[in-house]
Amino acid sequence: RLVRTFLETWEGPPDEAEPLMAMLRGAVTNDDAGAQLRDFLQARLVHDGDSGDAALRAGLAAAMLVGIVTSRQIIGVPVVRGADHKTVIAMVGPVIQRLLDGHGTG
Repeated sequence: RLVRTFLETWEGPPDEAEPLMAMLRGAVTNDDAGAQLRDFLQARLVHDGDSGDAALRAGLAAAMLVGIVTSRQIIGVPVVRGADHKTVIAMVGPVIQRLLDGHGTG
C-alpha cells in the first residue's frame, strides 16, 4: 500500500503532484527546500516512539521511494520510467515491506 500511495501521490494529477515534484527538484539545490522535503518525509514515515532501528528503516524506505520517483520523473531512466505502477509495486512493495517490518536486516 505504501508504494502504491507514494506513486499515486507523486505521479498523480499535475495539480497535486507538481508541488511535490517542485519540492524534490528544489531539495537538490536549496537547503530550505531540502529541509522541507526531509520534514515532509519524516512526518509520514517515522512515528513517535519508533526506536532508532525503526526510524532508520523508515528513512531507508523513504530514500528508496524518493530514488524511484527521481529516476522516473527527474532523471527519466527509460526502463524505470516506462514501468507501469502495477509492475513497480509488485517488485518494490515486498522489499519495502520487509525493510519496514525489520525482516532480513542485519
